[in-house]
Amino acid sequence: MYNAEHRIWVVYVYTILGMLGLALGPIYSTYITSSIGWRWVYYISTIVMGATAVACIFIRESNANQLLDQVVKQIREETGIQELKPGHAEQARLTVATFAQDALFRPLKFLVTDPLVFFCAVLCAIAFGLIYGLTESLTIVYTSPPFNFSQNSSSLAFIAIAIGEMINILPRIYDAYIYKKYRKTHRRILPESKITSFAVAAPSLAIGLWLFAWTIPPRVTSVPWPVSMIGLIMIGFSLNDFSYVLFGYATDSYGKYAASAVSAISLTRTLAAAVFPLFTHQMYTGLGSNVATSVLAAVASLFAFTPFLFLGYGQRLRHRSKFAADDEQALEQENLHMKDTD
Repeated sequence: MYNAEHRIWVVYVYTILGMLGLALGPIYSTYITSSIGWRWVYYISTIVMGATAVACIFIRESNANQLLDQVVKQIREETGIQELKPGHAEQARLTVATFAQDALFRPLKFLVTDPLVFFCAVLCAIAFGLIYGLTESLTIVYTSPPFNFSQNSSSLAFIAIAIGEMINILPRIYDAYIYKKYRKTHRRILPESKITSFAVAAPSLAIGLWLFAWTIPPRVTSVPWPVSMIGLIMIGFSLNDFSYVLFGYATDSYGKYAASAVSAISLTRTLAAAVFPLFTHQMYTGLGSNVATSVLAAVASLFAFTPFLFLGYGQRLRHRSKFAADDEQALEQENLHMKDTD
């Protein structure tokens, strides 16, 4: 539906909207809870989700096979040639079994059998687990002396994360520049060409966590609160880049199987986001905010080098995947298509 250049912005919009929800959700829920009660957090969420579900009914079809079926059906009606069939006509018709296989089991199969999807899923899960673990601490940190924020005001610390997420548009501008440069020089565009910013985001996550860990109470009381916000901005930048790069890399690498690859990554990310908060509150109250955040920072530091593994071995892993390898020809055709649009 979109070529590689357009997917830069499509995937960015997809990721930034989800990430802003993570940053802004605690703010609105805190103020709603204090003003009209916690039940209204769920009432408002239900209303928004209900309206979104209704809007989804009016989204146009974008599946290539379905669009081809519609074109062939129209041609048959106009020409009377009933023998005309689309190229995928021999494939199994959609049934409950095929739906379950494609929508439910294929992502799981990707996760346990495809090394590249597994690697992306683990990275995304760890990054999100660290972030969700950190968010448990913000209220504890900013309501403590010497900051002494109110309960409502402490939630505004999430604005710093949102600012970092918005700053992540700068690497996307650079990505668009690289793609245009490749088109002019007729160089082949590979999924690895998109992960340059990942080499900045992964270390930034670790640095941001270390900075936040040692600019907050109780062990550090002489540093003003805006300094700790710098660490949160870096964390927000890294958070959005992790999602963008890993989702975009999977989309470019797996072509028609991209939805299954992205679903596998989303599954592990969601599980990590659900599990980490179960123990991080106890960790922060038991170890203290400084040491607990340092634990998260140490984990992030272990994975700061992973972008260079993608740059060095990503193409080899793609070639070993029977799903991604089939998309090599599609990547070449897309590059030719982009040259033709010059």
